[in-house]
Parts: sequence; structure tokens; C-alpha cells
Amino acid sequence: LYDEVGAPLPGIFEYRYNSLKAKRDTVFGKEILIPVSNRNVRSFTVNITEVTFADYSIWTNSASLQNVGKLQKLEEAIKDESIAKEFEIQYGSDCKYLPSDETIIWYCACGAINRADEERCHNCRRKLAALQNISYDKLKGEALNRNSSIEEKPGENNGDNGEEEKKKLRTRLFKAALILLPILLAVVLIITTVPAFIERQNSYRAAEQLLEQGKYDEAQAAFIALGDYQDARTQANNEVPYQKALAILESAKTSDVSALQLAGLNIRETGDDREEISMALYQAAKDILEEIDPYKDTSNILKTIQTAFDEHQERLLTKAYEEAEGMLEKNAYLRAREAFLALGDYRDAADMAIECLYLRAVSALSFCETNNIWDIYLA
Repeated sequence: LYDEVGAPLPGIFEYRYNSLKAKRDTVFGKEILIPVSNRNVRSFTVNITEVTFADYSIWTNSASLQNVGKLQKLEEAIKDESIAKEFEIQYGSDCKYLPSDETIIWYCACGAINRADEERCHNCRRKLAALQNISYDKLKGEALNRNSSIEEKPGENNGDNGEEEKKKLRTRLFKAALILLPILLAVVLIITTVPAFIERQNSYRAAEQLLEQGKYDEAQAAFIALGDYQDARTQANNEVPYQKALAILESAKTSDVSALQLAGLNIRETGDDREEISMALYQAAKDILEEIDPYKDTSNILKTIQTAFDEHQERLLTKAYEEAEGMLEKNAYLRAREAFLALGDYRDAADMAIECLYLRAVSALSFCETNNIWDIYLA
């Protein structure tokens, strides 16, 4: 915090945002008022010190943040409305911002913020390299050519036609214009819209085919590139992840190792135990579905996955209980006791842990009596 002359005020003011769902391209905290009690504060600087993620991992900022340039409206950045309009005409109506590479991130012409390692914009799929090669001088020249008007040459008056003839000619031209203008507008509309419509329709069908073929990442990118066309955004944000989760879930039921790559896993992470592979696939499907819930029947599917987890846990506990019983049968009393204690409140594990001590004592007593070792017996 700083006073009116820029001198730092004592103390560091900390504010924490809780229960956030801050996903990519979202803004948080814009409407939240952060009160500062010191009335002498006139300015401030901000630093992010810590972030706790949904999986409870914590990122701590060990160095100061790196400043990046601000996203600018193209017209404001280049101070030329004609270039901005020409930019939109040539590269798309969503190109309203100045593309800029800020080293750790880059701004796309559509306004999306991308990571430095992304060659294409995650929103509109335009390439950074192509945006960097745009010549604004060339756009200026093309804008001037487009806006230059063709001067209409005045007709010569031969003196042969009177004013009346001119009025009749104007009337006929006006009537013809009334008839032809709607036709011309319709033709222009068809010429300008139909090809673009067909192209987007074909692109949409291609995206659907990618989804049917199980190429989920490619299908998602194709739907994102379609922007607001039909339900492309819903397909990209919900349907594609939903179908991907269903595919992983189906493989989880059969412990299909080939689905690990689809789930972003590998055999080194899961091991070669079939049940562990199955549980890892269930978890991957659950993570995806939780991101899009509620969508379609995701809530019911998540309950089914939880049931699979519960059954898996029951199998593990049953196996551990049987192993503890096996130890007890072999008179490994203390090892059996530790195994039963590890089971906590499962079934009668706590009672069996006491039973292990009792049977050990009975065995010791029997040994003493059989061998007539009275000193040990008394002890």
C-alpha cells in the first residue's frame, strides 16, 4: 500500500478468495470489494502469493510475478479505424484485438489468452506465427483502395431532349430500380452467405465424424473452431468430454489397457494389476464427468462409478481379512493381530485382534503345562 506521494505504508495487506471455480478465460473478483482500513492509501501493487487447487496441491510464488502487456482493442492500439475494419474483413469479424507476444503468454486477435507453448489459439485455432506476419502498412493500402469511390461522370446535355423527357426517363429508371434492387440484394445475399454456410456445415459434419471415430481431442478442436455455429460450443464443452468419459468408462469395466492412453495414463502409473487399471480408468472418467456435471445423465453415471469404487474397497478389505485369518490359523498371532488392527472397524476385526492375544496366551499356557515348566507357568 502507498500514500499520496508513493511512499510505502507499513504492513502487507492480504486477501484470500475462497471456493473459486476459476477455469480458463474466466475472470474472478471483479465484483468483490476489498476493504482497506487505512485512509491514507492512494495506490497499491498486487502479488499472488499462493494458490490451492481442487486436488489440494499448493503452488507458492517464490519470486515476483512477471508483468505482461494489456490486451488492446485493435482500433485503439493502431489509432486507425480503417485498418481495424480491413483487419476484420480479411481475417474474421471476431478479430477485434491487437495480437501480441508477451513471452510467457500471447494474445490472439480474437481476445483469447494463450500459453507460450501453444502455437494455435485455444479459442479460434489461429496460428501465432501467421498473426505476427500481418503487415499493417499493407492493410492500410488495401483499406484505401477499398474505400476509394468511383466518381460518377455527369451526362452530357445535347439540347435535343426537353425537361419532360428527362422526367420520364427518371421515372422509368426509378421503377426499374424498385423491381431490380430486391432481386440484386437477394442474389448478393445468396452469393455471400451460401458458400460460407455450406463450408461451416461441412466442417460441422467433419467434427461429428471425428467424434464418432473416437478422435475426441481433434473433434473438440474442430467444434471450437466453428465458434457460435449451431451448438458447436455445447459439443466442444460438453458432448465431446461426455463421449470420451463414456468410452473410458466402458474400458474400465473390462480393464482394457489400451484405454490408458485415452485417459492420459500409462502402465507405469497403474501397474499391470487388472483391477488397479480398472480403478484408474474409473477415476479418469469421474474427473471428466465432474467437470461437465450436470449434463445429460452425468449425475447417475457418477453414482455408478462410486458404487464401483465401494465394491473395489470391499474386495480389498475382504482379501485383507482373509489373509489375517490365514495368519491366525498358522499361529502367527502377533502378525495376525497387526493385520486385524489395520482393518479398523471392518466387520469384527477389532474383536479378532483381541482373540489373537487370547489364543497366544492359551498356546503359551498349554506349552508350559505340557512341558511342566512351572516357573514360566507362574509368570
